[in-house]
Amino acid sequence: MPAFIRHNKLNNNPEKSYEEIVAAKAKQRSAIGGFDASIDGKLDQRPQGYYDGQSQSVKIVKPLQSFGAKVYGGYRVSEGSYPDYEGKYNTLDNGEYSVGVALSLWRDSFIDSKRLKLRNSELDVSIAENAYQQAVLKYQSLAMKSYWEWVAYGKTLRIQKELLEMAQKRTFGLERRSNRGDLAKIYLTENNQYIVKRKADVLKAQQSFEQLSYELSLFYRNKKGEPVIPRLGSVPENMLDITPMDITAEEKKLQEILKKTPQIQILKNEILSYKNEKEFGENSLKPKVDFNVELSDDQGDGPKNLRPTEVRAMVNFSVPLERNLGNGQTQAAEAKIRALEKELAYLEQYTKVTLDRLIVQLNIASQIITNAAKEIEYAETLRQAEYKKFQQGASDFFVVNLREQNKADAQVKQVDAYLKYQKAYAEYLYLMLSF
Repeated sequence: MPAFIRHNKLNNNPEKSYEEIVAAKAKQRSAIGGFDASIDGKLDQRPQGYYDGQSQSVKIVKPLQSFGAKVYGGYRVSEGSYPDYEGKYNTLDNGEYSVGVALSLWRDSFIDSKRLKLRNSELDVSIAENAYQQAVLKYQSLAMKSYWEWVAYGKTLRIQKELLEMAQKRTFGLERRSNRGDLAKIYLTENNQYIVKRKADVLKAQQSFEQLSYELSLFYRNKKGEPVIPRLGSVPENMLDITPMDITAEEKKLQEILKKTPQIQILKNEILSYKNEKEFGENSLKPKVDFNVELSDDQGDGPKNLRPTEVRAMVNFSVPLERNLGNGQTQAAEAKIRALEKELAYLEQYTKVTLDRLIVQLNIASQIITNAAKEIEYAETLRQAEYKKFQQGASDFFVVNLREQNKADAQVKQVDAYLKYQKAYAEYLYLMLSF
């Protein structure tokens, strides 16, 4: 499933997506906590036995983000007697102060579990921010489509009302002519039939318009954030001007846009996170060589052998004999990277094809709108001429109604084309800003 579909299903709600940012930043803070300093203490007593040695120690340890290192400093004091093999516990009577640094020379030198978690938490924040931006754009696109549907059905309702009013206004004149004997009563009956039919069309259009008004209220709100149901009077009289688009120019623009749009950034960050996983897997295959140097100094009275400042250097190493852990982690990450890279390539192809399709839709809708305007003009001319002929007794009432209906059909056709244009334009804006 393409990423733009997968993420949109999860993140269409901007408020939800914003909370995802908050959660991602909290997890990032938690990952930073892996490098928090700590105070470690130890109390060692022998309440019973031949030796009565006891010691207390405290140490402050601060992990670093480079070379898996940590620095520490501590204090230790002991009293009583210890066996010879535990002579390292002895201190002078004022205790021993020590400082040291430990670091990894091979495995865990550039990445370990804590740094992996931190790196990916930073990427997760970026992913959440881009998903939020994309959700906002999607929300705006849905609002635009909802608005223009509402406008289109409002205009359709006005057209149907105008058509009904024509038939209603004609009733008085037809009744007068019928009473004088200038017109057969069947024409009055026919006009009443048109009135009933057009009332039904008005009610149908009104039902659709009211439904869309309630849907639009989810996006249209007052200062308190409460939904406001828009009314027919708010439907604009005039439609916005539209201009044709050039596919070649838009494709050139798209190439620059693709480098920084939210959906592309989401995929790129996901790829980076799996590259970190791969690096961590490769790190698990390396021998572990840890180096530790420590300086300690005893203060006070006591044995002479404890008085000189002591410097100790220690090396620990470990070699993995079986490599399933590292190889498994590496192979899984590589597979994920390949899958995401293919998804990224498909997304770019899909976006270009979708852009071309939308430009064609926009241009065709633009042509239909222009053509419908001419059709409306001709239909109005024919309607007026036919009505004059009817008043003079030179036309049939059926033809008069047909001329009126033709004009209304042309108007509805223009509104429908305009709606298709605006919907395609909303998709175009979403495509150019979010993919």
